[in-house]
Amino acid sequence: MDRRAFLGTALMTGAATRIGWGADPTARGVEIGAFEKIFQRLSYDEIGRRMAELGLDGIEATIRPGGHIEPERAADELPAAVEALRKHGRRIVVMASGINRADQPGAADLLKLAKRLGITRYRMNYYRYDLKKSPRAQVEEFKAQARDLAALNREIGIQAVYQNHAGANMVGAVLWDLDAVLGEIPKEEIGVGLDLRHTLVESGEAWKTGMALVRPRIAMIYAKDFKWEKNRPVNVALGTGRVTKEVFKEATKGIDVPAMALHVEYFGHKPLAPEALGPVMEAHGNDLKTLRSWM
Repeated sequence: MDRRAFLGTALMTGAATRIGWGADPTARGVEIGAFEKIFQRLSYDEIGRRMAELGLDGIEATIRPGGHIEPERAADELPAAVEALRKHGRRIVVMASGINRADQPGAADLLKLAKRLGITRYRMNYYRYDLKKSPRAQVEEFKAQARDLAALNREIGIQAVYQNHAGANMVGAVLWDLDAVLGEIPKEEIGVGLDLRHTLVESGEAWKTGMALVRPRIAMIYAKDFKWEKNRPVNVALGTGRVTKEVFKEATKGIDVPAMALHVEYFGHKPLAPEALGPVMEAHGNDLKTLRSWM
């Protein structure tokens, strides 16, 4: 397919996704945003243009230490970023932050700013275990921190999303402990951003059990894939590895999922120069097509 035909198809399917998923135009609406990390060397105007070409609704914006916008510069730069995306009909679907405690310096100010700008959800920073201490005791500590953060979110009117991530010291890697940490917190205050790739890495054959446990809490889906090579997980194009249509259908069974983030991580984890983004754009288009076929 030539570039013009590809972009036309992408824009048409993008419009369909913003209406709702499935054949029924009154079905559940869902926004899909690309994780912007690989695009961070572009301006937000250029990112907006590229997302519009692909038919994506927007981005998962990195407003965090080392991100596209440093938190201390957000008051000056985030409004302009939102406006630059809006020029192209795009928005910040979710804000990737460094926040996981209500008492972090600047956290409340950043969340209030985000809310004023129409950003309705943010990805939390992770909780991490000290592997030299009792995990059970630490779960109780994280539970108290989550309750305080949930109270702040409720006051501001914004939703936190906790993305499960693989790793021995990562709270939520196996999902059971994440359910314990969130306790009775409503998902409107802190929801789960279910990462399909990380779930399959850590859950083995028990992935359906973990998904069933957190399904009532799911506020977002993180779509990406991997395969095993020499006992190590290697990122691959969506639908070509362990993350299948069955996995996606199981994760979303019986629930409304208002937002998804598309992570194309098989080009690495560093921002790329504009001249190197051609294959990345093509990969986003291909993964988006796969995701929509599952929807």
